[in-house]
Amino acid sequence: MKVSESDVAGTRCIIAGLVSAKDKDAPQHIDEVEAMLTRLGATVVGRVVQRRGVSSAKKPGGVTKMNAPLRAATIIGAGKVDELAAMASDRQADTVIFVNPLKTSQESRLKEITGCRVLSLG
Repeated sequence: MKVSESDVAGTRCIIAGLVSAKDKDAPQHIDEVEAMLTRLGATVVGRVVQRRGVSSAKKPGGVTKMNAPLRAATIIGAGKVDELAAMASDRQADTVIFVNPLKTSQESRLKEITGCRVLSLG
């Protein structure tokens, strides 16, 4: 989804997402998203980014799962979801912008947990 001015102007946003630990450009990408949202009239009040690293497990597969959701229901882990919900409440956010593509069910679940409208850039 492409976010437009009518989607975010006048809102208090939190940028959220799941990024690969191997993605060295992730911080720059998040900065670019923040700049875009600010240009569109949003106020960015926080960031919640979960970095997914390579597991130290003995079974192979950590690298192949780097871009897979941590949890099917929310894409990010339970602890980050709790952090996101607390931040949304503390900072009076009304919108969460995910840098990842989300399924409709994930958007609904995250909206229920955070009390915010959830949009996806992916």
